[in-house]
Amino acid sequence: EVYRLSDTLVDDMLTVTDSQIAEAVKHCFDDTRAVLEPAGAISIAGLIKWLAARKPRVAGRSKGNYVAISSDAANIEFDFLQRVSGANSPLRKF
Repeated sequence: EVYRLSDTLVDDMLTVTDSQIAEAVKHCFDDTRAVLEPAGAISIAGLIKWLAARKPRVAGRSKGNYVAISSDAANIEFDFLQRVSGANSPLRKF
């Protein structure tokens, strides 16, 4: 049943790296103050990657697209959280 539904409803699929997942955890926290576990941040990382790969829309020429993602859970270990937010994190921009 899962294959049939996926075959019918899924238009595209992509993969994300651990670094992209960590960046998504940080992005969600910065934006919403929600702490997602890595498994919950995979969909956010995928959305960020998908949006970055798309061409910018020309105003008035597109009615837009709909994207559905699901993300939940806050089961995160402190060592991962420290790696994401620490001073030596590769995610730090300055």
